[in-house]
Amino acid sequence: MLAQVSPEALGDLIAGGGTLTGPGARLKGLGLFLSQRSRLRLVPADSPGEAVARGLGELLRHKALRQVLLARREERPTVRSSRSGWLVAGLALATSALLTVGYLGELRAGQANPVEKALGQVLDPAVARASDLVEPASLEQDRTAAVLSEKDRQIRELASQNQRLEGLLKARNELSTARPVAARVVARDPGGWMSFCTLDVGSRDGIRVGNPVTTAEGLVGQVTEVRPDTCRVRLLTDSRAVAAGRVSQRKASGVLQGVGASHLELRYLDPDARVKNGDLVVTSGQDGQFPEGLKVGRVQSVRLVSESNYQAALVAPLAPLDSMRTVLVLQTGARSVSLR
Repeated sequence: MLAQVSPEALGDLIAGGGTLTGPGARLKGLGLFLSQRSRLRLVPADSPGEAVARGLGELLRHKALRQVLLARREERPTVRSSRSGWLVAGLALATSALLTVGYLGELRAGQANPVEKALGQVLDPAVARASDLVEPASLEQDRTAAVLSEKDRQIRELASQNQRLEGLLKARNELSTARPVAARVVARDPGGWMSFCTLDVGSRDGIRVGNPVTTAEGLVGQVTEVRPDTCRVRLLTDSRAVAAGRVSQRKASGVLQGVGASHLELRYLDPDARVKNGDLVVTSGQDGQFPEGLKVGRVQSVRLVSESNYQAALVAPLAPLDSMRTVLVLQTGARSVSLR
């Protein structure tokens, strides 16, 4: 039953609980048993045997249902054809009266009766017909808007995916001498979201410890562990990540080190190099681990280290380390990559 409940109704059940009706609700411990199994607060009605009759009375007092049941044929909505509302209303009212008056004692005793079964046969079509006939046009408009919104979201997602794949293809062509292998990010460490990630390639794909990992936007990190089908990558923002870097188009080189909080720091810069905010930072290739010329990020701020005569630049990575899905693993190969 719960699997067939709409998300809205299920939300109401979780928030407010549910009520058990019918003679079976009198079974001792049933509410507690069902609550434990469903993890919902379920309690029997005050008079579960009379719940059907009381429910019919509430439905007949509902304005929308009453309009459908009691309206003349020519006054009804033309969405669907239906039998005379007077006949349905007469059957419902007569059944309700019979149930509440003639069989009230039996209902209280928890005994099943023919009228209760007949009531369900009369009430279910009436309620279904009411929901179909009185459904406002705005609901259909809402459905159409929701469908269009979902299609628009899918189009945007496909466009974004296509853009990522085009970027990877371009980067792969530029890094052809480094033998790049495309991979997907399949896992992240919740405790170290900006420190490690797991890819769906491993030793069977030729991946080795130390291989650089990049995206179309910029460098991601380095492979630290390899299994047959997966590998673990340390991201540049991890405090243990170190790489040789330089400021593009300026005579300033230093050491890149992760400082957490989605940033790196390029240390040991010459104060006379005049490094400015927005300058592009790339790998220098002097560490023997990362090929020269891989884009890393852009300078956000520059500070003078008080205890030493050098500058340090805070660098924001170009690669979307917190949301990347596809990457390129650079297998051992050429040590130089040309910037375009």
